[in-house]
Amino acid sequence: MLIASSSKGDDSHNEPISKVMWYKVPGKKKLYHVLSVGLDGKMLVWKLDKDKNRLKLSKGYVLLAQHMPKSVKIKSSKRNPEMGVTSLDFSCVDEETFYIGSESGGMFRCSVNSQVSAGDSTSSISLVDPVKLTFLPHCGPVYSVNSSPYHRNLFLSCSSDSTLRVHSILQTQPVMVIEPASGYLYTVRWSPTKPLVFAVTTQDGRALIYDLKKSQTTPAHVLEASPSKQAVYVMEFNQKQRKFMATGDAVGVIKVWQLNDEITTESAAERDILNSLADTSGQD
Repeated sequence: MLIASSSKGDDSHNEPISKVMWYKVPGKKKLYHVLSVGLDGKMLVWKLDKDKNRLKLSKGYVLLAQHMPKSVKIKSSKRNPEMGVTSLDFSCVDEETFYIGSESGGMFRCSVNSQVSAGDSTSSISLVDPVKLTFLPHCGPVYSVNSSPYHRNLFLSCSSDSTLRVHSILQTQPVMVIEPASGYLYTVRWSPTKPLVFAVTTQDGRALIYDLKKSQTTPAHVLEASPSKQAVYVMEFNQKQRKFMATGDAVGVIKVWQLNDEITTESAAERDILNSLADTSGQD
């Protein structure tokens, strides 16, 4: 049964929507709105109005091309062109901070509390420029960003430029760059159980699990996630039954994996190692 929907027009997206998620309203323990992210550069927050069967726009952000380094050329005829947003994730420890990746490769730390006007808008509400810090851009669309559940300053990104990066919010340069040589990289996720473990899906049909305690360059485990070596677009760790992970590929094959204790049980000193990694960063 359909409960509510948005309508077409000035208060909606005018290009494909790349992500929707339930957005926890800061300071409200049980209040969630819907957040939609689009290739028009808009990030729109919607209130659910069950009585009228609609979604009502309550707040909006837009990503402006002015935040990209001048060395990166963006095709647009607008005075303040927007950049398509391809990925978004909220900080695991700060509900007011979120990270976004763009179609042009740009990566940004943002705040839900920004008051900076994004300029003229046909929307019924004033759209806000949320960007607080610009990171070194990827050389292609950023398909996934993911905040560390173990350290407030760290997050991951992956891109069509075939690189996986570990970032600190304290500097614009990545803390670590990994190149799996597997083509486009589509989804990256931190393990919910081990501070130094994360996984990424690849264009050549695999899911690569890295353990930084063992190696910063070679995956600890390689899962053949697509029987026909199709691109693996999505992957998620199970947040409740934490030995399980699911993958999905380009031809519709879904696989559920049971991970061994080596991947799911935290060992001594892992958090210290992660803290040391974060501490190698500093203000630019």
